[in-house]
Amino acid sequence: MDGERATRYLASDTKNEILLSAATEITDRYYELAADLVSVVSAQIQIALLEILDLLDSMLKTVFFFLKKKKKKMLSLIRKKKKILKQKKKDRCTINNGKKLI
Repeated sequence: MDGERATRYLASDTKNEILLSAATEITDRYYELAADLVSVVSAQIQIALLEILDLLDSMLKTVFFFLKKKKKKMLSLIRKKKKILKQKKKDRCTINNGKKLI
């Protein structure tokens, strides 16, 4: 099952944990590989790698910012859908000609 369809079946907290875990693992592995390279390359290349790490850090911050923004938007949509469903349920239980419709 692809990721987009699978997310429908995961709780919001679970999705966030998966995203955070994946980002952390990617970042950790990247830093490990970068550290290995830094130990064997010249000073100029070391400086370039540090700049790349800074860029990656900025990119990850941007990704987390948009994920947080998307999470807020998704939570808002969920609240709206719950409110609509609650109203529909209430409407179905309204009194019609003295009889309760359930």
